[in-house]
Amino acid sequence: LMIICPFCGVELQDNANYCSLCGEPVSKDIQIKPDHLSLESRREREQTKYKNLSRWQQRKIFLEIAALILCSGVLITTTINLLHDRALTWSVIVMAAALVLFINFSLILFYYRKRTRIFLLSYLSSVAFILLIHYSSGHSHPIIQWSIPIVFLAAYLIVFGLIALIRKMKQKGLNLIAFSIIAGGLLCLCIEAGISLYTFNRIDLNWSLIALTAAIFISALLFYLHGRLKKLSDLKRFFHI
Repeated sequence: LMIICPFCGVELQDNANYCSLCGEPVSKDIQIKPDHLSLESRREREQTKYKNLSRWQQRKIFLEIAALILCSGVLITTTINLLHDRALTWSVIVMAAALVLFINFSLILFYYRKRTRIFLLSYLSSVAFILLIHYSSGHSHPIIQWSIPIVFLAAYLIVFGLIALIRKMKQKGLNLIAFSIIAGGLLCLCIEAGISLYTFNRIDLNWSLIALTAAIFISALLFYLHGRLKKLSDLKRFFHI
């Protein structure tokens, strides 16, 4: 027999008056064998107040933590910028990036069922951020001003289209990987198009075409395997997860 804390189940010394783990007072009359502690009571004690909150409250707490982290990063970078340059220069971009991240976090947490609103607001905030970087760097070419929203719109359509396609899939297996690879190849096109427009004021595609071609060939192989292995193409069963 030994003294066991009735609140957390920790084994204590015979002369202990308080639990060294949870700090609760312990009665010496309670002498329990560890094997007799029920699993259900242990699980109930391990539950935190966070788990008892509603989903909306959990999302709110997560957003507050994210805001605290972002504000800390902005404060640190702004302080460094002011001490080094005696003015706000590059730290403005960090502030804008933190604001965009906060907006996107808020959209995902509280408007996850309203995909159209997420798409529009996330797209507009991201485009505004890129345009801010563009103007802060001293460039003002009209081609770049119009090309940035178009390139970002194409990238957003690819990502949200992939998400919508995945949601509608009845059987998720190797075809899921194939569609993701194709989406990655299309995103490479968008990235190189944006870089070439920003650098050369024209669309000049080179490495992204090679990446897209490789993605198409790999995806074709995965689609073929998916067709041959329809009965086993569920990812969890296929990879024995």
